[in-house]
Amino acid sequence: GVTLSTFRPTVGCADCGKLNVVVELGAVCSSRFSGGKPSDQALSLSNFLAETLRQARVVDFQDLTIKKGAAAYVLNVAVTCLNYDGNVEDAALFAAVLALLDTKLPAVVVHETGQVVECDGEPTQLRVRC
Repeated sequence: GVTLSTFRPTVGCADCGKLNVVVELGAVCSSRFSGGKPSDQALSLSNFLAETLRQARVVDFQDLTIKKGAAAYVLNVAVTCLNYDGNVEDAALFAAVLALLDTKLPAVVVHETGQVVECDGEPTQLRVRC
């Protein structure tokens, strides 16, 4: 799934959001994995998904800008593997894209203090290119 958080953009990219991807490979998907610290495979798969989504420009990071220089969204994509058999990379990428397609950005306002607060209004569907 996808959760949203906000951050204050840096000067170098005042109108850019961010994308974080975390893949969970737990004991439920294979006896090779256990709970606790993410395995090397999980970290590698997380990096692969993040780079693939960025390089394919699935999301335009400027669409994540709430207020230029003041606030932008971070898309936190979490993928949980249920079965570590077959082509896990493709299945995880497919799951991540589907989660992004289902993401709506809430209506928000940015106060003078920089605090981002959800307000009444229609959420905006995240534009995803695939």
